[in-house]
Formats: sequence, C-alpha cells, structure tokens
Amino acid sequence: MKKWLSALIVMILCVSAILAGCTNTGTSEETEDPVSSSEAASTEETEEPTTEEPGPVTYSRWFSNDVLAEIPAYITTHSFYGDVLDVGDDWYQIDIHNCDVNDYRDYVAYLQECEFEVYVDDGENGLEGFVYSTTLTKDDIVVTICYVEAANRMYATAAFDKPLPKFMTPDEEGIAKNIPGKATTLTMFELADFGNGFIFQLKNGHFIIFDCGVERDSYYLVDYLESLVPQGTKPVIDAIIISHDHSDHAGFLNGFITDEKLAERVFVNALYYNWPSERVIANTNSDRGILQTIHMMPYVLMTESGEPVEMYRPQLGQRYYFDDVEVDVLWSQEYIPLEDQSGDMNDTSTYLLFKIDGQRFFSGGDAEWGTMLKLMETYTPEYLSCELYQILHHGYNTWNYYTDWIGDWSNIVCIDSAPVMREANAANAYLRAKCAEWLNWGDGSIVLTFPYKVGTYQRLPKL
Repeated sequence: MKKWLSALIVMILCVSAILAGCTNTGTSEETEDPVSSSEAASTEETEEPTTEEPGPVTYSRWFSNDVLAEIPAYITTHSFYGDVLDVGDDWYQIDIHNCDVNDYRDYVAYLQECEFEVYVDDGENGLEGFVYSTTLTKDDIVVTICYVEAANRMYATAAFDKPLPKFMTPDEEGIAKNIPGKATTLTMFELADFGNGFIFQLKNGHFIIFDCGVERDSYYLVDYLESLVPQGTKPVIDAIIISHDHSDHAGFLNGFITDEKLAERVFVNALYYNWPSERVIANTNSDRGILQTIHMMPYVLMTESGEPVEMYRPQLGQRYYFDDVEVDVLWSQEYIPLEDQSGDMNDTSTYLLFKIDGQRFFSGGDAEWGTMLKLMETYTPEYLSCELYQILHHGYNTWNYYTDWIGDWSNIVCIDSAPVMREANAANAYLRAKCAEWLNWGDGSIVLTFPYKVGTYQRLPKL
C-alpha cells in the first residue's frame, strides 16, 4: 500500500512539472517573439494604407496629425518624419529625415497621384543641386515640398485657404512692357535712421521694394518713386519684400496706415513676408506691432486691378520672376530651429539672391551667424559668391569665418546699409581690405545701374 501511494505521489508530481513546463514555455514564446510584436505594431500603425503597391514605399497614408490629415505622407524603408510644427500664420511644416533627391521626386509624383497639381517647381536642378522646391495645390491646400541636399532632409510646408504665390513663373508680360534703352537700377535709399532701404526699378518701370526703414521713411519713399515715373501716373510696386519684423526694416508700412492719402499714391501688386511662429516670437525680440501692421496691408494697399494686396510667404528654394529679374530664396526662417538661432529675431531674416543682367546681388536683412552657418552647411562658396553683397545687420555682422570661407572678394562690391562706416568694427575693417568697393548711404542715396561697374554709382543729394 505504501509503495502504491508513493508511486501515485511521484506520478502526480511529474504531471504537475510537465504542465508547469508547458505553461512556462508558452509564456516565453509569447514574450520573446520580437517579429510578431513588431508586425502587430506595424499593422496597427499602417492601418488602412492608401496603397499596397510594392516598391520603395514602406507605407503611405495620410499624416496622422489632425492639421495635416488631408495631405498624404510618403515614407520609405530608410526615412522617417518628425513632429508637425506650426511655423506661423497658419502654416505647418513636417520634416522627413534621411532622404535623397529621388525620394523628393517620388514624393512629388505621389502627391500628383493623390490629385495634387503642380503649381510650379524650381527646375530639374533646383538651386544648382543644393535645394529643390515644388509647390502643389489641391482644393484650398497649398503645399511646398523642399529638399535640402546637404542635410538629406525633405520638408512639407502646408497652408489652407491661402493664395497661391504670385510671380513664380517667368514674367513675359512684364518683359513685353520694357522701355527701350531702359536699364535696371538699384537704389540704396537714404533713411531717417538705420535699416535696409533697397529699391529696384525694373526695365518696365515697375518697382521692387526690399525693406525701407521706419514710418517716416514712407513719405520719402513715395516721393522718390513718383519722381521716377511719368508725371500724373502712379508708381507700380510689383512686390514689397520684408526681411524681418523690426521697425527699422518694416516700420515704413505704418505710414500707409496712418495716412490714407499716402496709400492712394501707389499700387502694390504683392507683399512677401515669412511670418514666424508664436514660439519664435515669444523667444526673440519681435516687434508685435510691426507684425500686426504687416497683416493690415490687405486693408490698406491696392493692386493695379483694384484688389486688396495679398500677402505671400517666401520659402526656401522658391524662385520669383519680376520683369527679367530672378529672385531665389536662399533661406527662410522656418528651416532654422529656434535652438540654432543666434537668440534674436534677426535670424528670421529671409535671404535672397537677385539675378540681374548677369550679376548677382546677395541680401539677407539682419541675419546673424546662426543663419550664416546654415548657408555654409547648404551651399558652396562658389555658389554664394556674387558681384554685390549686402553687409548683414547694417555693417555689424559679416563673420570673418564666412569672409574667409567665401575666399576671393576682389571683385565683390560690399553694400553697407548704414549711414556711416563703422571703422571700429573689426569685421568691417577685415572685409573692407578685401572687397572691390564699399558703399553706404551716409552722404545720400546711392544709385547703381546694371550691369554695375566699380566706381560708376550715382550719389543723390541728401534728403
């Protein structure tokens, strides 16, 4: 009997051990199967894909963020995307990491498959292979896809219920109105205080204004424009471009608000300004009053056709055409993270490259070293070299490292948008010794005629 009970107990213990072993094995298999776990996560993440076609696309679906829910994502086996950022004025941006130019082209093609139409692109080679940009539209959505070669990153910047950018195709109509024998001119305008004041008069008689000082400068500006057109006709400004929101650059717009008759003396066909995000505004010395002034312009200024002027957002990689002048956007504020800025609103300045009669005029408002670093990371010295160069921040900021990086300045005219040469500024002295010519407006406005030759500028009487 004892032997029988002992055998029974041993048998029960063995069965219990076997059952326990089976239970543990099953649990181990469930918790140590990374493949099935990954597949489960992937299945959940890619629920209801918009395509099941084989190829480089791992999955494609609409962006999960509610703001961009109407825009299809394009994700490859090697790329991934970051968070959606509000980059100001109801524009939103998402960046896609680890891309190449083929991904950029594939994404643009994929958007077209999703019924987005190409409004304009900057060409097969973009900005000479450094930056590529395509703007597309669908219903009330405007999307710009920008690819930065040096960073292997692609950006989708989107807005809803915004006007399509103006002057993004060759200006054949403007060229047809060119005045025989007329040359394009650049006036570095004398201002009441510091600030940029650049006035281009095109061959068709129209104007481009790039910044123009404080409020009282608006009266001098309109008087000057009227002196350059036939008596009894209104000056036509094809574009007012604002580099950033400080009053010594955009304050002149206040004059059109405070004096209604002043606004009636000109036509303005477009206003270009890259509005910063609230995060940037809150963390820099932004002038909120000027920001509001810029947004008041559609209620104040009128186009040639009698419509309220529209405000457009210049973005990295875009190209604009005014008469036979091309303007490339070399950098815009949404592409420089706040932590990479120099801690000042000046780094929200838009960098522009004007191409005029075979010459290049480089202008960047008050941009600081933070944006200069981005330019150096993105382009080559050969590409950024030019015939005319605006000294940044009224002569304060041309970094010696940037000067050396560019190399040969012997054929470059330096334009200092300040009333006086800051002799005590070591960077100025360093650059001045290298450049072909140094010009500022301290003794009156300076007029350059294109193509410009050193020493041929005209000095106007002081205001």
